[in-house]
Amino acid sequence: WADATGRRLPAAMFNLALQVFGTACLVAWKIPLGLHMLAYLLAACDGPLSPLYMAWANPLCGKDKQVRAMTLAMMNAFGNATTTIIQQFAYPVIDAPEYKIGFRTSLGLICGMVGWVFVVRYCEMRVQRSKGEADRQVVEEILPDQSINFQPKKV
Repeated sequence: WADATGRRLPAAMFNLALQVFGTACLVAWKIPLGLHMLAYLLAACDGPLSPLYMAWANPLCGKDKQVRAMTLAMMNAFGNATTTIIQQFAYPVIDAPEYKIGFRTSLGLICGMVGWVFVVRYCEMRVQRSKGEADRQVVEEILPDQSINFQPKKV
């Protein structure tokens, strides 16, 4: 849906909202068993985010293949490194099943990701705006004597 419509922010925010709710319930810990099980399921809903972010980075890198390759490689490496560090230090086996440090760390990182998604959307809108201005300048150079009401496509 996100790729077909180009609306990646709502998809990311929906998924992050599920994760925030689930992780917040796990931080609270003293909750009913049914909610506890639901919380574990929702906190683990990070599967769709990585492909969504990778697909979102693609148009932001423009037509520069080297920038795209480097960006996607860095995103992948940073994600794997962060996951490895968190699993080793925030979720030690001796703290099971109530990972106080791990659940709080995850909740903080998820909330940080919520903020970061808005930063990425702002950058995307800035790129779209500058592309619209570039399109307008090209049209004015080609047809200088014509008065054209050119509106860039809004997404």
